Amino acid sequence: MPIKGFEEHTTHPASNIEHADALMRRLNNTTKPVRSHELERLTGLGSAALRDLVHRLRVKGHPICSSSKGYWIGTREEVLDSADSLEQRARSIYEAADELRKCANRMIDRRPRFEGDDRMGPLKQMEMF
Repeated sequence: MPIKGFEEHTTHPASNIEHADALMRRLNNTTKPVRSHELERLTGLGSAALRDLVHRLRVKGHPICSSSKGYWIGTREEVLDSADSLEQRARSIYEAADELRKCANRMIDRRPRFEGDDRMGPLKQMEMF
């Protein structure tokens, strides 16, 4: 059965609905995580497109969990753990973006072209870790 309302979030509705249906059928027919390479093979999608599809299905309310072991339809507890993990990753990404903005604001011009190029100003003295 096609996933209703999914087409509004896609650029090629028919194709993406078929991918979503195939993905959900596979995940609904197992209790174990399904590796991404298997889902890529099943849907014909590359890894980035598969992650995007999973993201859009989650946004539509499908309880898809993931780990290094693969994707699966989670229990309530697993879904909550996945939500916590996504929030932690989002905070980490936001922190990196914020630091990049701070870095850009300290930059005089652009990155150094050669040793001794002083356009980076105080950035040259920053420690790596």
